[in-house]
Amino acid sequence: MAWQDGVAVGFAGAQDSHLEMLFVDDAARGDGVGGALLAHAVMRWGVRTLDVNEQNPLAAGFYERAGFVVVGRSPVDGAGRPFPLLHMRLGLAGEAGVPGTAGGSTRSPASPPAQGAGLPGSPVPSRKAAARAASASAGGAWFDSADPALMRDHIRACEVMARFNAQQGMLDADRMKMLHGFLGAVGEGSSLSTGAQVDYGYNLFLGRNCFFNFNCTFLDGAPITFGDDVGVGPGCSFVTPLHPLLARERARCEDAGGTGHVWERSLPITVESGVWIAANVTVNAGVTIGEGAVIGSGSVVTRDIPPRTLAYGNPCRPVRAITEADSVADALAEAGLV
Repeated sequence: MAWQDGVAVGFAGAQDSHLEMLFVDDAARGDGVGGALLAHAVMRWGVRTLDVNEQNPLAAGFYERAGFVVVGRSPVDGAGRPFPLLHMRLGLAGEAGVPGTAGGSTRSPASPPAQGAGLPGSPVPSRKAAARAASASAGGAWFDSADPALMRDHIRACEVMARFNAQQGMLDADRMKMLHGFLGAVGEGSSLSTGAQVDYGYNLFLGRNCFFNFNCTFLDGAPITFGDDVGVGPGCSFVTPLHPLLARERARCEDAGGTGHVWERSLPITVESGVWIAANVTVNAGVTIGEGAVIGSGSVVTRDIPPRTLAYGNPCRPVRAITEADSVADALAEAGLV
């Protein structure tokens, strides 16, 4: 059940992995209620299939945008009436994208449901509440990561990235258009490969001509900013959240009203222009990687890296400066490539 200002505005139900019903009141359409309910059904209930009336193209389009594809058709509905049904299933790419809460976050499908849009017994937050929560998240102060506004933003991000990752047959430029207005900035010529995940999206800023290989994760509670001409290998993570060290303060707690809270703070990450980050690197909260630096594969970056420096290791440490002696211009010329 989803609520706004104490009034029920939508509900969903499922049996096994099949969505049996999803309803949104006309007054709440356009507020993200349906998307939040569907994302909850996929992430919490494991919904993978549904049926939709073929004569309702708006509903069919809604599910298609969420990553469901038509796998069959029946000329009549379940009661034998002449209402043709489309049988839909969550596409394989979408199936991988929707449930996956970005790695490193305290949220997981096995956790108790947080209070948020479309979650049982909880209100749909207003846009003003969402703005306040997002501001607290990005500002470095302690905040409640189970805030309903932030949970709503996170569910929307899961939906968007599920659709993005499902469109593997599209040209990169066309796929990236799906992220314009969702990410904080998308520079001309930049590309995210399949498997990318974000916590919220609006705190991720990409410069021009950046390339991110498969399965990169951006936990953007605080801004994650890339300059121009940045290259990132597969399986890299950019992780802004920090959690209390004491277990009792880190655990999910409930107030007197039964509302759950998870305390967290986030610090920004900055990757300056011309940086190359090799495969399976983790960049932690508060780090700046200087212009032209190279980070070796498998590194865990916990401190700032100076510009034009080769660095690697766990923890990642500067090894030496990158100089003109590292140029491969002569080798390229000898091979006739330039």
